[in-house]
Amino acid sequence: MRIPRTIGIENVAVVSGEVEPTFEKYERMGFKLTPVSAHFEGKDRHTRHANRNRYAMFERRSYYEVLNVSIDGLPDAGYGWRLKKWGGHLGKIMFAFDDIQALKAHFVEKSYAFAPDYTRMTRVWTSAETGAEHVVPMDVMGLPDDLCPGFFNAVLKHLAPEENYVADYLVHPNTALGIAGNLVCVDEVAKAADGYAAVLGTSYELAGGEARFAFANGSRLVFVRPEDARRYLGNIGIPRTPYLAATFFWAGDLVRTAEVLRSNGVAFERRDGRLVVDPREGANAVCIFEAAR
Repeated sequence: MRIPRTIGIENVAVVSGEVEPTFEKYERMGFKLTPVSAHFEGKDRHTRHANRNRYAMFERRSYYEVLNVSIDGLPDAGYGWRLKKWGGHLGKIMFAFDDIQALKAHFVEKSYAFAPDYTRMTRVWTSAETGAEHVVPMDVMGLPDDLCPGFFNAVLKHLAPEENYVADYLVHPNTALGIAGNLVCVDEVAKAADGYAAVLGTSYELAGGEARFAFANGSRLVFVRPEDARRYLGNIGIPRTPYLAATFFWAGDLVRTAEVLRSNGVAFERRDGRLVVDPREGANAVCIFEAAR
């Protein structure tokens, strides 16, 4: 069987026990967030999940998710126990694939243990600008924890991308255009990268103490040891490994991005041509803005 190959990173999320304060932090960074979404399992909205999510949607067909598990009495789609396990910082990376069913067949053939199983997830949100309801069905499935450990990794395929990427929500005061990639801190760089390569169907380059995946959609995934993360993060500490340390965003105008951060009182530093936001300004995940290519 041919190993399905990922298109690249499409969705990154931070999961927090807070609700409104977390949303407000990302709005202060200059992201325009969608209204709160409702999430259902199955295309006919059989089971509603407890998630309260708002999204920053980008022109380059990727999005950043600020997620809270907060509605009592509803299932939490697997975030609750992960949040308890990993503490106050839980990240999620979702990789886009053309065919989730083919990927599942590959996992089954390899006897990979993965959770959650394949399902049809439907997100429903209403535009504050137009009042239109947007129904966003997607195929989703978890990645094997033993090969991709440390946080919540999953795969997705949007079945109605036009309902996800709505023009009124693609332009942000901070000029963000898309997710450029993620920085992950691990103890054994090559071992971690080998695990991801096995399930993502793509190779990586190992150089200078880091492993780097370069995906078809232009996004990247970088693995480093904690001590090597300083080249990106400065003196920001890494509390444990494995750890989703940062998300890189393409910015159309870094001068304007800096102006927005500064005017909103968001602490950041300049490092190697990038703007590195203090992790306390978000949900403990570092946001790094870099010039769009």
